[in-house]
Amino acid sequence: MNDAPFPGTDRASFIARVSARLGRGPAAIPPAPTPTPTPNADQSTVRLIAPDADLTATFAARAAAAGMIVHRATALSAANRVLRLLNELGVRRIAVADVPFLKEITVRLGGPEYAAQGIELVPWRDGPGLDPLYSADAGITDVQVAIAETGTLLCASGPGRGRGLSLVPPVHIAIVRESDVIADLVDFRPDPAALPSSLVLITGPSKTADIEGILITGVHGPRAVHIVLIDDL
Repeated sequence: MNDAPFPGTDRASFIARVSARLGRGPAAIPPAPTPTPTPNADQSTVRLIAPDADLTATFAARAAAAGMIVHRATALSAANRVLRLLNELGVRRIAVADVPFLKEITVRLGGPEYAAQGIELVPWRDGPGLDPLYSADAGITDVQVAIAETGTLLCASGPGRGRGLSLVPPVHIAIVRESDVIADLVDFRPDPAALPSSLVLITGPSKTADIEGILITGVHGPRAVHIVLIDDL
């Protein structure tokens, strides 16, 4: 038996034959995989963000380029900014992650000022599965980190953080602090012993395209993602 591989069975040869049959030119050679950094290595080979870059400004610019809408605020003005945003969007039912940080920032959620404007908190933990979230106009979450390189939000599930809060309501509002912003995923080092059941990377609103390449927003998730970016004091 001949143990040598059949001619043309490697990936490059296979793609070349398919391209030739389709009447196309030579296929592009796939890029080499990104190298894994080592502690003392020159990390310029794996990082696109300069060491002296303004991470907050870079994140805001790239999040906007990805289709998200960024609103700047201070810690003192964050609650007012969220309230104003809800009114601008016509949101009346909100589902909010039950975490201390959001309670500090949006202290009036569910309070008299919100109730007076017809804004209602959805008790998203009360029903089976994700069902209650389908009645919410917007989901409000914190983030584990925000990635400057791509303008990406990283949301985790866990106690007080339902996995559907950022995925089910038609509008997702993420509250991000400057201290949440990191250069890239190389800097995200969660404790392996405390990983949540899910981590979601969000780079823009939900999008899909059919076979004709017609882009549709909001089919499999929020049609709009708003970021309230809070300056650290």
